Amino acid sequence: MLLMGDFFEELKRRNVVRVGIAYVVFGWVVLQAADVLLGLLQVQPIVGKTVAFVLLLGFPVVCFVAWVYELTSDGLKKTEEVDESKSLTHSTGRKLDFAIIAALVVALSYFIWERQVGDGAVIADKSIAVLPFVNLSADADQEWVADGLTEELLNALAKTPDVRVASRIASFQYKGKTDDIRAIAERLGVAYVIEGSVRRSGERLRVTAQLIEAADGFHLWSETYDRTPEDIIAIQEDVAVEIASALQTAMDPEALAKMMSVGTQSVSAYEAYLKGNALRAQVISSGDYGLLTPALASWEEAAAIDPQFAAAHIALARFWLQQMFVNSKAARAIPNTAQQRLARFRESIASAIASSKDPLDTLRYQAIEATVALRFHSALQLTDRYLEQRPNDLDVVTGKRYLVNVLGRVDDGIANAYRMAELGRDDPLATELAITSLAIAGEVDGAAALAQRSLNRFPGNNEVAYQAHRAFIYAGKIDEARALLPSLRASGLSEDSQLYLTIRQACAEGDTATAVEAMQRMEELLVGRDPAGLIVANFMLGTPWKNEPIVRRLDDAGQIFEIASFMGAQWFDPRPYPNLMAVLEREGAVIRDNYQDAPTPYRCDPSQLSESD
Repeated sequence: MLLMGDFFEELKRRNVVRVGIAYVVFGWVVLQAADVLLGLLQVQPIVGKTVAFVLLLGFPVVCFVAWVYELTSDGLKKTEEVDESKSLTHSTGRKLDFAIIAALVVALSYFIWERQVGDGAVIADKSIAVLPFVNLSADADQEWVADGLTEELLNALAKTPDVRVASRIASFQYKGKTDDIRAIAERLGVAYVIEGSVRRSGERLRVTAQLIEAADGFHLWSETYDRTPEDIIAIQEDVAVEIASALQTAMDPEALAKMMSVGTQSVSAYEAYLKGNALRAQVISSGDYGLLTPALASWEEAAAIDPQFAAAHIALARFWLQQMFVNSKAARAIPNTAQQRLARFRESIASAIASSKDPLDTLRYQAIEATVALRFHSALQLTDRYLEQRPNDLDVVTGKRYLVNVLGRVDDGIANAYRMAELGRDDPLATELAITSLAIAGEVDGAAALAQRSLNRFPGNNEVAYQAHRAFIYAGKIDEARALLPSLRASGLSEDSQLYLTIRQACAEGDTATAVEAMQRMEELLVGRDPAGLIVANFMLGTPWKNEPIVRRLDDAGQIFEIASFMGAQWFDPRPYPNLMAVLEREGAVIRDNYQDAPTPYRCDPSQLSESD
């Protein structure tokens, strides 16, 4: 019988230790390769988990084989049958050492590569960023012309199915900056960049645009347009077609020109529409929701000037859609009733569908209409048909998140979240939503991994850090979550967001008293204005009995569109709410019978709470 010390010596002699180390290192390399490959192929996450499970099962098997058998010049033989004087374990061990070193070199190379690209993304040949055009006009009030033209170019190019376009948020972060073009392209993960300028003076309009290949800074195409302001529509369409053609898309020039059409021949309608878009961009960048009022007026002006301008109508429809979420900051910018918002939405979306000249745009508009009309199954079908032709439309992929959540399709929701993360790798807003979607769907390891990569990619972004805090706690990374708190506390987040952080961290650390105190303040802030926020806070605190009357009031009021969004959270049980259930059953949503068993990663201990809490 071997003593413990002798046993460990025998393990080393038989190379079991080396085999185990080699297996772990090579297994890790295989997992990383699988992660990248499966991500590129958009394979369901279960495949990656299966690979990891098989590798885990293989470890004891490999160690057992290394103990029982020995590699000899005649092949594998049982160790007991090998003459120790003729054993090759020493030379085999040396070979294993070299193999381990080689695997570690591969691992180190991967770490360096991943750090350089941030999220492991491969730069696509047909990928482009449209940087904000510079306003060279003497009148600073003409800034909207440059911003609006930039956004429309971006939207036009995003329609091209085989071109990946960096998001508006990603591009506009470089507004007013003079960073090196190649450095910007590398950070955004694109192969090409378009930049330009706009100068408007009286009856003259000068627009310059140039397409740059990021690898060498070479100008593939450039043009200067000296026209009148009445030519702005033709200029925008021409620039979009020229860029798409230079990128050698699969579409023929005639089809490109038709697709790039702005949808109106009225210059005044188009300018009003551009002004509304520019104001919306300012809202996103500044957080000044007061700018929504003039943005709304601009879109309404555009639609009134040209009633057949579908883009103006869909801008209005999306505005009123955002207003329907009572916990949205935008919903508090313009006072009106839920009935008024719904009526305005229905009017705008019907006009957008009626005036649409692009069949694919029509599909998108119909999907939005069906979603608000609670025809979720039809909306998802329309969305998928649209994405078959325009798979890189980040706005639509992000919108699909709501539908798969409502229908209870957890696997589809996880796959869609990874797609959001891939398309929105340079967009912090899309990244935040992807992290949240993965976390609440139970894909906690994926959420935490994406959160860590995103913190590296968007350092100093408070919203990304805020969602990363959630993801870390869901994944049990309590220390990592705590490390984010100092910067988040000093970041200027709203008081209710600060209270969410307190409740999350306190519950995760078992500090129920602090969590209850924060919740009391949360109720003072949110009662009467943000029922959705209270629902989430009650879940975190572990007081779900407080949610039922809140949700029931929304259910009785027919606000199904809003409360249905909670279906993405594994803990939300829709069964107590008859109006919601009637819609979900009609739409074929997945209704589970084990909501009470859903994981509650940072929920306070219910045994330490009372009905009064």
